[in-house]
Amino acid sequence: MLLIKRITRLNNQDLTDIVDGRSDVATNDSDPKWPVGYLRGLINAGTVKPGDELEYTIYFLSNGLGNATNVKFCDLVPTNVSFIPSAFNGMTPNDGGLPAADQGIALAIGSTTPTLYLTNVGDSDRGRFYTANDSATPSYCGTNTNGAVMVNITVPSFPNLPAATGSGTPANSYGFVRFRAKVK
Repeated sequence: MLLIKRITRLNNQDLTDIVDGRSDVATNDSDPKWPVGYLRGLINAGTVKPGDELEYTIYFLSNGLGNATNVKFCDLVPTNVSFIPSAFNGMTPNDGGLPAADQGIALAIGSTTPTLYLTNVGDSDRGRFYTANDSATPSYCGTNTNGAVMVNITVPSFPNLPAATGSGTPANSYGFVRFRAKVK
């Protein structure tokens, strides 16, 4: 699995630049199996100030020799920002979570736009947000000092993530998880 994180929105402005990484570190975004033009966003959004809203997108690509099973994703919310629990409220389709629960997580599989919106609570959908220092945070998340976004990519109805065989092929071999946060 390859993971690439970008800032894809600042306030109400989508950041559509296609960035191919930093020149001073090795990156995984040059893999030819990524769909062309898929990795939009910036590594550094420039100067931000308290109250600004950032959108983080973590792209994933299954580029192994076989299907990936039991794929669980966790991203720690960066310091100096606060997770926005209602960022995707009212968006559809959802993934079977509690109807009245806030939706703060978006998931896309094989798409440039979200294919599912997830709730933040431990319910029947794939997503969950853990507040800072929550003892229930899965150990694979690491030390949760500012919140953690967790998504089960594979579930019984989608038991494996097939390995990519070419750029964007098959379509369900790549995707992203997205959330928004406010600068403290």
